[in-house]
Formats: sequence, structure tokens, C-alpha cells
Amino acid sequence: MKHPFLVSLLLLACSISVNAQAVEDDALLLPDRVRSNPDKFTFAILGDRTGSDRQSWHIFDRSVEEINLSRPDFVIMVGDMIDGHDYPEEVAAQWEEFQSHVDRLEAPFMFLPGNHDVGTPAGAEYWKKNLGRRYTVFLHRRTLFLLLNTEEIQGEPGNRFGHEQVEFALRALDQHADVRHTFVFMHQPAWALPSFAVEWERIEKALGDRPYTVFCGHLHSLSVEERNGHRYYSLGPSGARVDNSPFDESAPFHHYTLVTLDAGADGRDSAHVSVRQPGNVWRPAELTGRAAPSVRVAARPGRRPGHPRNQSVVGVSVPNPFGEKLDATVHFSGLLPDGWQLASGDTTRFTVQPGETVDREFRFTRPRDRLLPLPYAVIQREYRGNLLPTVRQVLPLVPDSVFRPVTEWHVAGVFSPDADSATVIALTTGRPLEGSSTASRVDWRTASVADGLLSLDRLFGLRDSSVAYATCAVFSPREHTTLARIRANDRADLFINGARANEQPFRLTSGDSDYALVPLRAGWNLLVVRVGNLTGRWTLSMQVADPEGDLRLAASRPRG
Repeated sequence: MKHPFLVSLLLLACSISVNAQAVEDDALLLPDRVRSNPDKFTFAILGDRTGSDRQSWHIFDRSVEEINLSRPDFVIMVGDMIDGHDYPEEVAAQWEEFQSHVDRLEAPFMFLPGNHDVGTPAGAEYWKKNLGRRYTVFLHRRTLFLLLNTEEIQGEPGNRFGHEQVEFALRALDQHADVRHTFVFMHQPAWALPSFAVEWERIEKALGDRPYTVFCGHLHSLSVEERNGHRYYSLGPSGARVDNSPFDESAPFHHYTLVTLDAGADGRDSAHVSVRQPGNVWRPAELTGRAAPSVRVAARPGRRPGHPRNQSVVGVSVPNPFGEKLDATVHFSGLLPDGWQLASGDTTRFTVQPGETVDREFRFTRPRDRLLPLPYAVIQREYRGNLLPTVRQVLPLVPDSVFRPVTEWHVAGVFSPDADSATVIALTTGRPLEGSSTASRVDWRTASVADGLLSLDRLFGLRDSSVAYATCAVFSPREHTTLARIRANDRADLFINGARANEQPFRLTSGDSDYALVPLRAGWNLLVVRVGNLTGRWTLSMQVADPEGDLRLAASRPRG
């Protein structure tokens, strides 16, 4: 499709010699150097969308809207469309939510797996049943597009493409050796990871001296490097959390990418790459000049954890700052017959008048022995026929005000993920390391964290495939059960007085925390968190519910 553009008449007058006698009308001719190339085309690339704040969909949605304005031939996403989860119901709900946003794209959409998409058995099974191919190849205007899967074979010491996928890539490159350009896409930067070294060397050798460009995501930060005269791009997020990159030239900000294949100054086809930050391409008409205040989802006071059938009361507040009515829908996903249940049904619709705020209360119950999985509140708002960004938040169990952050830890590291069982038992129970192949003395250090975020990467450096242990002590004047709220990057297990408290590992999700029941004895209790890091940032935060205000938190139990 040809796009309209403006041309300076003064520029044309200087660029073209026109014989007035030979011209039959007033139309000027474009110089040859700006005439349309029939083989020219543009495609867009979306970066990671996972590990973000719960209200970051507006960044992704704005990227989609601006891509639609640019009219690309198609769009490719480099993986991590969803956060991922251990429960199939939650995985399906996350894909459904993603689909509701990406369906707004007007161009054909293609994507490849990221570690969040297929990193759990539930995620891998969903992809297999519903999404089809995990790697593929296609042609467009005599240009080859190779979409690889860096999550095909997962495990220690790292992921691999696998023999079948490598052979597939080599076959595709051999069969299409005379294309104009080759674009290679993957989620993780295989060229920079030791576990892919042998396989990537074969693929890179097959690429040879043909014109090609490589793109990946995963690092949540933009960087560009040159290998063998070709550009390799690590793209940043399109709505995911923003991290610092290990590359010096990193640029951590949200963006999407447009790539145009067209002739360069030398007459040969070149890939022209432009990176765009959402919000800097203006729409023909804005919905309103005022930003919509945030929807609030908060727990109201209710029964304590440990009641035979626990109750949680959740309030949802939806404001309307606009000049006309706003329609809202509150839906709860993830409700189960033997788990969390809602007394009034799972969907409520209402209208909010201009300048008003509507508050709705929802009462939930659950069996005592079934805390997980937690349901999600999904709030959709419509104004003048336009959908505002969807709000999606995990169900808050108790009011934020009753949680106390753990600010003093004892920390030990670094350990291998496959440390021998004697070491693991010793570190999670506080017993001596008798019979362990690890050194009999572990160097514990005290870490104070004023903001509640324990940065293990600052203590031990950026360590891939590593484990550390963080311990704290909680004094309770009586025996009772409370709650812990945990966020871990990348995953964690909680042990309370030597017993594991969580069924599934706690993971970093889109701004939400995981919860665990914490049975406390009267007196001092030892809490140990085993924090695993796959790659990049390595952090832990934990808060303990203290509605009565009578718990004492310390880095360790007092001696004696």
C-alpha cells in the first residue's frame, strides 16, 4: 500500500529540470531517487510483554495502535507474550487476555515461544495443543524469515535448539540461498549463550556472507552489536518490566521496532531499522485530554487465615473523570468448584456517571486447605465506544496495611541448583552441614533492606543458574496461621521450621505477589527462602501479615 506524503515544491523545483513547453499539465514529476520501489516492504516487531506492572497493557495497546497507523505488511513478536503459570487454567486465562489485546492488530501477526510462554509443563502443553509450530520459516517478497525456538530443549546447563531444529534451519537456508535478505528471530540471544555455542556456530556458518539481520528479545533492554559484518539486535520490552542490560550501549525503555527492506544509497537492498517509543506517534484523534485514574482493587477487613472456610472481601473502585458515562465490567477468572468461589456470580456490569466513582464489594470463600491458585480480577471499561486499558490483578487476600516487610535477612550463597540433599536440608532447617559435600561452614551475611527488596545480585553479582538462601525469624506469642506475600526473581521456595510451605515455586509475575499460608508455633519460628536465578536480575521480597501487631521479625532467632 502506498502511503501519502508531503513534498516540498521548492525542493522539487531545485531537483528537477522541467521544460514548460513539454508539460501538458501542472503536475510535477518525482525524481527517480524517490520513486517507489515495488519490492520495498515494512514489518513491525513487538518486544516482551511479561514481568510487567499489572496496568502496563496500555503500553502494549498504544504500540499496537501506532503499528496500525504505520500499515506494515505483518508483525512479529519475539516471545514472552504471557507471564506463564504452573496451573493450566491460569495459562489459558493469560492467553485469552493476550489475545484480546493482540487482536487489535490489523496486519497479520506471527510469534515465537519465550521462556515465560513455555517454561512450565502447563505452558508447554498449552502451546502444543493450541498454538502449533514452535519454529517456522516463511518467504515474503523474495525475503526469508526464520523464526527459531530457544526454548525447544530446556535444562541444565542451559537451553538448546536441538538436532531437529538445527537441521530444519540449515535446510531452509540451503533451499533459499538466493533471497534478497534473511531475517532471523529468536527469544533468547543464542549467539551470546554458551549452551547454544555449537548449534549457533553451524547456523551462522550456513548464513555465510548473504545479507542477514538477527533479532531477539528476553533481555528487556535494547542493544545492538555487529558480528561478521551483520547486525544483531536485542530488543527491549513492549510493556514488560524494564531492566538494565549487560551491554554497555543498553537502552532500557519500552519500544517497538519497524524494519523496512529497501535499496540503500549503493543501490543494494538494506534493512532499515527504526526503534519507536510508544506515545510519540500521534493518533488522528485522542479519546480525551485527561488520563483515566487507576482502578483500585483492594481487600477489605474479613476473617483471619486458618478459619475452616476462609473468607475474603474485595472492593473494586472504578472512577469516571470524563464528561460522559463510562461502562464497566468486573469479571473474576480462575474460580474453581473446589477452590475460590464468589457468592454473587463471576461477572458484574455497571455504569459510572461523569465525575463519580462506583465501589463494589465481592465476597469470596475457599476451603481451608486450598489457597492456590488465586483468581484474578479483570476490569474492562468502555467510553464512547472505545475500550480503555484492561486492568487485571490477582485477588488481594487481606488489606495491604496488615503486611509487614521483612527488612533483615541472613543470606548465604552462591550454590548450584543441583546441590546435594544434605546441603539443602541443612540450609532449610538450620541444622549443621554434617554429611554434606559442601564445606562444613557456610558464610552467612546479614543484609538490611529498607525498601523491602533484597537484591541478591548486588550481594553476589549477576549469576546465571544459581541459588542463594535467605533466612529470617518470626516470633509469635501464640500458635496460629498467618499469610506471607512473596515476589521472587526468578523463583523461590519457602520453608517454615523445616517444612516446605508452597506447592509450586513462587515466580516473578506481572506486578503481583504470590501468597503462602504460614503456620507459626508459639515462640520463635525459622523461615528460609531458597531463591533461584535463571538469568539477569536476582531479587526477593517478602511480607508477613500481622493484623494484631504482635509479631516480631528478626534476621535470626536469639541465642539461648
